[in-house]
Amino acid sequence: MRLAQINLLSPDEIRRVTRDWNETDEPYPTDLTLADLFERQAGTTPQAVAIVHGERTLTYAELDQRADRLARHLRAGGIGPDDVVAVRMPRSPELVTALLAVWKAGAAYLPLDPEHPDDRAEYQIRDAGARTVLAGLYGYDADPHPAPPPVDRHPGQLAYVVYTSGSTGTPRGIRTRHDNLLSFVLRSGVDPLTPADTVLSTCSISFDVFTYEVWATLLAGARLVLPEPGWFPDAGSLSREIRRHAVTRFWLPPALLNSISPGELDLTGVRHLITGGERASGVHWRSLLRQYDGVLWNAYGATESTGWSFLYPRRAGDDVPAEVPLGRPIPNMRGYVLDARLQPVPAGVVGELCLAGPGVAAGYTGQPELTAAKFLPDPFRPGQRMYRTGDLARWTPDGLLEFAGRVDHQVQVRGQRVEPGEIEAVLISSAAVRQACVVAGTDPDGRQQLAAYLVPEDVTDPAEQRAYLDAWRRVYDEVDDTAADVAFDIAGWPYPAATMREWVRGTLTRLGPGPYGRVLDIGCGTGLLLWRLAPDSDRYIGTDFAGSVVERLRGHLAGDPGLAHVDVRTQEATDPAGRDHDLVILNSVVQHFPDVAYLERVLTGAVEAASSTGRVFVGDVPHRTASPAGPPGELQVDPGWFVDFAVRHPRLRRARILPKTGTADTVMNRYRYDVWLELGADADDTGHPPATVDWSAFDDTLRQPHDELIVTGIPNARVLPDGDGRAPALDEALAIDRHTEVSWTAQAGTTFEVCYAASPERAATAMWRHVRSTARGGTTNRPLAGRSAVDAAREAVRRRLPSYMMPAAFTVLDALPLNSSGKVDRFALPAPRWGQDVRRAAYVAPRTDVEQLLADRVAAVLRLDQVGVNDNFFELGGDSLHALKLVALVRTAGITELTGQDVFTHQTVAALADAVRTSREKR
Repeated sequence: MRLAQINLLSPDEIRRVTRDWNETDEPYPTDLTLADLFERQAGTTPQAVAIVHGERTLTYAELDQRADRLARHLRAGGIGPDDVVAVRMPRSPELVTALLAVWKAGAAYLPLDPEHPDDRAEYQIRDAGARTVLAGLYGYDADPHPAPPPVDRHPGQLAYVVYTSGSTGTPRGIRTRHDNLLSFVLRSGVDPLTPADTVLSTCSISFDVFTYEVWATLLAGARLVLPEPGWFPDAGSLSREIRRHAVTRFWLPPALLNSISPGELDLTGVRHLITGGERASGVHWRSLLRQYDGVLWNAYGATESTGWSFLYPRRAGDDVPAEVPLGRPIPNMRGYVLDARLQPVPAGVVGELCLAGPGVAAGYTGQPELTAAKFLPDPFRPGQRMYRTGDLARWTPDGLLEFAGRVDHQVQVRGQRVEPGEIEAVLISSAAVRQACVVAGTDPDGRQQLAAYLVPEDVTDPAEQRAYLDAWRRVYDEVDDTAADVAFDIAGWPYPAATMREWVRGTLTRLGPGPYGRVLDIGCGTGLLLWRLAPDSDRYIGTDFAGSVVERLRGHLAGDPGLAHVDVRTQEATDPAGRDHDLVILNSVVQHFPDVAYLERVLTGAVEAASSTGRVFVGDVPHRTASPAGPPGELQVDPGWFVDFAVRHPRLRRARILPKTGTADTVMNRYRYDVWLELGADADDTGHPPATVDWSAFDDTLRQPHDELIVTGIPNARVLPDGDGRAPALDEALAIDRHTEVSWTAQAGTTFEVCYAASPERAATAMWRHVRSTARGGTTNRPLAGRSAVDAAREAVRRRLPSYMMPAAFTVLDALPLNSSGKVDRFALPAPRWGQDVRRAAYVAPRTDVEQLLADRVAAVLRLDQVGVNDNFFELGGDSLHALKLVALVRTAGITELTGQDVFTHQTVAALADAVRTSREKR
C-alpha cells in the first residue's frame, strides 16, 4: 500500500465527519408517489383553497378533478409511465394542473420556462425525448369523467427531467424520480408547512426550488400564491403580495435579497424566508435580521440531489459570520468532504463536497459516462449513492459546513448554476467569433457577474464596413438640433458645457494662431472648430458623412456673409475634397473608423490633399494600450503606428505625438492624444538620436542647459486606476525654463517623454529622431471586427440561452492568453470592462425635472458619466438587480410610482418619465 492511500484520520475522526454529523434519518412515506399524496390531501381538504392567482382561486377538489381530466386525455394519447411530457407555460393554475396531470398519467414532466429562448426549449425537448408538449390547456375540461385514469404508479418512476447549464456546451438534463423527491418535499428541514400557511412562488418553473414551492405546499394543505405574468419581485411588489395574501414563507436568491433595503420590504407575517443558490453576505443578513423577527435560512444543494441538502437558520439576535455557512444536512441527506481519493478529510481541511441520501437523482439524460463519473456508490452507506458536486467545502469544529470554492470553472449567478463552457460554445458558434472565454468576476457593486472575452474573426466584407459607418452616421443624424448657440453645438457629446469648452480651447491652442490659409476640415460635425477657424482662413472646406448635420450647419452659415468662403459638404472621409490645403484637420473622428485599413486610406488622402509645406492635424486619437476602457466599437491606435506611417510616406517629414493639455477627468484627457503629420523634407535626416536620461535620474545638475536632452519615463498619472485628468510630473517637467517638445509614445502609455532644446524646432526635430528609433511597430485594434463579434455574441446568447447567462461585460482581445500547457490562462485575462460595452443612442439631454432625476439615477446605478433620455437601460448594461436598485433610488427621491416591472416595460428614461406622468394623471 502506498503512503498516499493511507487515511491518517483516526476511527473516531472518521466516524465524526461521516456519521455523527450526518445522523439525519427520519421516517417518511416511501411507498407512494407525489400524485398519490396529493390525492390523499385533496380528499382531506377538498374545499380548501389550493392556488391563488390574481383574482382567481382553485380549491384542492377543483385542482384534483381538472388534473384527472387532463390525465385521461394524456393516457388516451398514449402517454404512460416514464414517458416525458414537456410543459411550457407561465406560472398559473393551468401550469400546476398540467404538472399534476402528467404525474397522474404515470409520466414525467419536463418544465420549460416560456421566457427562455425557443432554441433552448427545442433542444431540451429533443434531448429528453419528450412525447408531447403542453403549451396551453384547451378542450380537456369538457371530459365529463373526472375519475383518475387507470395507471400503475410507483415511487421508482421518473418524476421530472430538469435542465441545468452543461460544461460541454449544451444544457444537461437531470432525471429525478418520485423516490428522490419524497424526502425533500416532506422533510425539507424548514419547519413543516401546515394548512394555515401561504407560500409565495417566486422561482422559474425550470428551477428545482419550484418543486418545493408547489409540492411541499400542496401536500401540506397550504395555499400556493402564483403571481400573475409580468410580476417582478422588487420590494414594492413583494410587499404587496405579502400583505394581500398573508404570505408566511417564500424564497429569494441572495443577489436579489441583497439588492433590497430591509426597510423597504414589508415582512409582516412571514415566518420563514429562504435564500440560497450562491454565497450569502453576512453583512446583509445582519441588517435584515435587525428588522425581521422570522427565520432566515441559507439553503445549499444541487439539482442532482433535489432542491437543497444543507440549511443554516438564523433569527434576530443570533450571531451571523461574515461568510454565511452552508449549515447542516437536512433530514435523510448527508454530506461528505472528501479528498481526491474519496477519503474523508479532517474538520478544517478543504475537500470536495459529496452529497448522499434519497434525494440523489437517477442521473443525466443520455450521458451514461458522465452519470457514472458523478454518481458513485456511497462508501459509508452500502447500497446507497452519492453525488460529487464539484464544490469545495470544509467542516467547522462543531459540524457546520462552509463553502470554499469550486474544483472547476462552474459558477453561481443570480441563484442559477452556470457552466461557462456552455456559454463559450454558444459564443464561438457565431461566425464573427474566433475564440471565447467566460469567467465570473466581481463588478463594482460587489456582485458576481459573468464576463466574456472574445477574439473576433477578421471582417473583410465591404458591406459590413458600410453598415458600420452607416450606424455611426445614424447616431449623428438623430442628434437633437435645438442648440441655443449654433457656434457651440455640443449635442451628442457626453460631457457638460464647461468640459467641452476646455476641450475646444485646448484644440485651438494646439492648432496655433492664424492665419490658417486654406483649410480642409474632415468630419467637421456641428462646426465647433469651423466657427472659430474660418474667420481667419482664406478658404474653408468642411466635410462630414452625416447629411442632416451638414444641412443644419449650411443653414446657419448662410446667415453670415463674412463666411461666404466656407463650403460644407456631405461626403465620406475617404472622398477627395480639393488639393493644396495648408491645414487638413481630422479632429475626434478617427475613433469612428472601422479598421486600420480605412484609417490609412483616409490619412493617405489627407496627406495628398495638403500642400507641399502643409500640415495634417489628427486630434483625439484613442491610445491603444493606455485605454483599456475603450468600447469595442472604437478604433484605438498605438502612437508608434503614426511614427511608422510618417516614415514610410514620402511626403511626410515627421510625426509629432502630443498628449492632451486639458485637466478635466474625461476619457479624452486621460486616454487620447493629438498627432501632427508635417509635410516637407526632413531637415535633419542624418542626425543621431539625442542623449536621454530617465526621469528618476533627472537631478539638478541635469536641469542645466543642454543642446538637446530627452527625459524619458515621466509618470503619466492620468492612466492610473485612481488617476484623473492631471499629470503633475509632466507639469513639473514642463516648468523648466527651456524650449520643450512633449511626446507620448512609450509603448505602455504610462509615461511621457520631454525633449529640452535651444529652440522649438530643434526640440521637435530631436524628439522625432528619438521616437523614430524607439517607437516603431505600433498596433491598432479592430473595432469593426470587435463590434461585430460583440453584437453576434449577444444575439447568440439572447437566442439560445436564458437571460441570466448573458455576460455582463464583453472584452475584445487580439488573442486569449495561454499558459505553458497551451490552455487559456484565466488569471492573465485583463479586468472586465464592466459597464463599458454599451450601445448608446444619440445623446438627448433630459428636458424635465423627472427626466433629469431618472437620468441621474440610471447613471448612478450603472456607473456611467451621463445618460440620455433615449438610452436603453438594458443596452447600457442594466439587469434585473440594477432595475431593483434603480427603483429604490428613485423612490427615495420622491418618485414612488415606479416598479421593477416598469423598468422592463419602459426601458428608456423618456419612457419611464412618461409612465410616471401617466400614473400621476390617473390619481
